[in-house]
Amino acid sequence: MEKQLIRVQEKLKLLKTLDADCTLFGSDSHKYKFRKKLTAQQVAAFEAKHQVQLPLDYVAFLTQIGNGGTLG
Repeated sequence: MEKQLIRVQEKLKLLKTLDADCTLFGSDSHKYKFRKKLTAQQVAAFEAKHQVQLPLDYVAFLTQIGNGGTLG
C-alpha cells in the first residue's frame, strides 16, 4: 500500500507541474491543494461515532495525503 501512496503523490506532483496555469477542469478552484491530513485518532473517532470501519487504503489516503480530496 505504501508504494501505491507514493505513486499517487508523485502523480499529483507531476499533474500540478504540468498544469501550472491551472487550466484543467476544476483545477482553477482547488490549485491542487488538499485538505489537511487526518490523524489516526481523528479517523478512529469518526469510525467510533458512525460505527463503521473504513477500508485501510482509504484510511492511509486520509492520514498520508489529505482529508477526502482537494479544496474547491
